Amino acid sequence: MIYQNIVNFSKGWADIDSDTNTLVQGFVYRGEIGKVLLGEAVSRGDFLYPVVASLATVAEWKKCDADAASSMPVLAMALEDGADAQRIKVIFGGFIKNTDWNFGTYATGTITTTGIPVNGETITISGVVFEVTEGEDIASTSDYAIDCTAAMDQATFETALTTAIATAITDNALSMSQSAWSTHVLTLTSTLKGYEGNNETLAEDCTNATVSGANFTGGVEGGVLYASCTAGEVTLTAPSGSGDQVQVVGFALEAEKIMFKPNFDMTEVS
Repeated sequence: MIYQNIVNFSKGWADIDSDTNTLVQGFVYRGEIGKVLLGEAVSRGDFLYPVVASLATVAEWKKCDADAASSMPVLAMALEDGADAQRIKVIFGGFIKNTDWNFGTYATGTITTTGIPVNGETITISGVVFEVTEGEDIASTSDYAIDCTAAMDQATFETALTTAIATAITDNALSMSQSAWSTHVLTLTSTLKGYEGNNETLAEDCTNATVSGANFTGGVEGGVLYASCTAGEVTLTAPSGSGDQVQVVGFALEAEKIMFKPNFDMTEVS
């Protein structure tokens, strides 16, 4: 026996955010549900394949791995954690929302400095205003000081700006991270998933600083999902190593929502 079917329901996709089939906050499912016997410990959200010794025995389910045909194909996803030899609830096909997922890329924007700033000039990030100061109080319309008291030079400006941005992030005034400066370019990466990150804005009123554009760019989400070469996971990128197994397992409708519909056909990368 491959699995024990316990419920089959399909009410459509539109209202899944308010669905009552919620295991934990931020995790919702709808589709064909059953119980399977595990052949190893798994976690909720792991994608599984069956190990069938014979038709007379119960299949044991393990985490998929597209590295080899012996650990494929993906046919189910775990809906709960489970230990080896335990029976757990799984979904064989349907719609799933998991706020831990991000099937997409984060939007980014850059700030470039070209020289020494002028006292009182500003850089604005998603409506948060950062003002260059040599120790004076900043304007009431500004939110954070770019403190260049130590020296009004380019290096101090860059250090002071990253310090101010870090404070704004800690204060939850900004939803993003920042890289180290690279040849006077600072890259900001939104922590908002997918397209939402493209709504982050940049502006400057600064003699020797420029921004990449009025908005962050590059935030995308969704696409065809493949079994991954990382055990138990799926990915937007098809495996490409020699001997890897390419199996389409569904489609990411949004960063956190997928249609899980495993295709039984697999192609081996030569």
